[in-house]
Amino acid sequence: SRFRTRNNASVITPERNVSSHPFHDLLACPLCNQLFLQPFMLPCNHCICERCITKSKTKAEVTENFYIIVCPVCSKAHCLPYTNKIQLRNNYLRAKPAKNYMRRHGFLRWRFDHSERPVYCEACTDRRVATKRCRTCGINYCNECLHLNHSKSGAQDHIFTKAHQEDHEQWHCLLHRNTDLSEYCLDDHELICGFCKNSLHNDHETVPLAATCSREAASLFDTIAKFRKVRQGVDNDLMEVILLKNNFKTYKDTKRKEIRNGFLKLRMVLHEQEEEMVELLENIELKKQKEISEYINYTSCQLSYMDGLIQYSKEALKEESQLVFLQLAHCLVKEIENAVPSIFQPSPCLRDDPLRKLQLNFDELFSILQGLVPSLSGIKQSESEAENYPSSLNPDIMVPRRVSSTHKSKQATLFQSSSLFDLGVLPKDAVRRPHSTPPHHSTQSNEACAYQDTVCETPRKERKHHIVKFSSPEPTDNESVPVPGPVVIYQTAVYSKCAKIYWTCPTEDVAFFEVEFYEVAGIGPDNIVQTQLASQLSNIQQQNLETGNLDPNTEYLFKVRAVNASGQGEWSEICKVL
Repeated sequence: SRFRTRNNASVITPERNVSSHPFHDLLACPLCNQLFLQPFMLPCNHCICERCITKSKTKAEVTENFYIIVCPVCSKAHCLPYTNKIQLRNNYLRAKPAKNYMRRHGFLRWRFDHSERPVYCEACTDRRVATKRCRTCGINYCNECLHLNHSKSGAQDHIFTKAHQEDHEQWHCLLHRNTDLSEYCLDDHELICGFCKNSLHNDHETVPLAATCSREAASLFDTIAKFRKVRQGVDNDLMEVILLKNNFKTYKDTKRKEIRNGFLKLRMVLHEQEEEMVELLENIELKKQKEISEYINYTSCQLSYMDGLIQYSKEALKEESQLVFLQLAHCLVKEIENAVPSIFQPSPCLRDDPLRKLQLNFDELFSILQGLVPSLSGIKQSESEAENYPSSLNPDIMVPRRVSSTHKSKQATLFQSSSLFDLGVLPKDAVRRPHSTPPHHSTQSNEACAYQDTVCETPRKERKHHIVKFSSPEPTDNESVPVPGPVVIYQTAVYSKCAKIYWTCPTEDVAFFEVEFYEVAGIGPDNIVQTQLASQLSNIQQQNLETGNLDPNTEYLFKVRAVNASGQGEWSEICKVL
């Protein structure tokens, strides 16, 4: 095969046609449609590859020491300094999934990719190949040095991963090359260093990277959860209209036979009217088929795009580097929320069978022949009115879907977390995800939590931060506190003889949580599951519970509810743990 491996971070394999995959489109340059290896992020947060930037730079209009480049996605113009080195930040969160995508689909690896080179031990002088990397020490070790430096009891808590060479360039500030990025600006949604904080962001609100990473991860989890609810409804709508599309020809043939048999008796008198009826019936079918096809094509296209975006978001959530994750986490949330309202549901007119309007009684047809034509003209008039709408926004085909936005919710409790592991991003061998929704908020083990308005575009001075104690909830107004809504068990972690469950927190005030779990004793007659109450727990202040002394190879059923001063909320759906 023919391929190019210049410094443009692009790979071409003409024999492999996977470009139609929606996830592929998110990992490819919008100009040359080649997969990224070193994408650069424009100020509008869209990415293009180095080769396309260089090509655009040579053709761009130069104004003094700046040149103007136009984003191929949003068509926004940006002024960049005219220097030999590109003054843009690399988008590592898009480059890493692109490399993984190429490995999975057999693309030729870029021969200058530093991640593919051998990693050597950093603790010895023999230049042995490293096998493990200690995340606690930040050093790659070979087998001998690993045993030598971690044989003591004090190193038992160290965390080890596969040996790799960290890219220190991603930690450097774009404006101050010798300074590492250390904080995140909530006003501008940018990663900043100490110099940026004191100069460009001196009156802005900044937070540490760990807290911001937990905040953005919780927001992205919440957005994905909302789309899953929308996706479930869209799947049902598509199934309904596809069945309607498949059965519509049968309905049409049955109705046509009825019309033909009636008009055979009236051939001499109704020959002209028969032709008109058959023509109308065909037009109704064509119109209905066209409307259904338009809805299916539009909705399938939107879902394909969203599937790629959600898959990309899941890849982003697997990223361990906080800096890499924070580069585009907020943009992913906004992009998903902006795309969800464009997924429409079929309108009542599309679901309706227009052939039901053609109820014909041939026994009375002789007396109403003269009044038959006006009813047909009414159907033609409605058809001509529908043609005035654009096909993608025709209200007779699809209507907007009602979706609650993350940024429009009245209240959202945010639990500060120190890392992505507190959000439930655990090793795959220890985690099993049920079909329930992902968390709306991250978890925390203590009883205090930060309550924050999640509207990211709200000015800093209008943001509200409070400290809320679960043990003593107080209503903000004189009105009575509403009963807490239902919670969702979104994740379970199963170990040898213990299990840990995580659940979401309702938007209402919560004093504590109650948990009940049952042991499945067996299946009785009529396939009725027989259970035995194992334990009842109350006054739980956190959003997770770890239970021990469980019997191996035994099924347990868990349910959770929230409680406040107004009463007990609804029980969650049963979560089965094996």
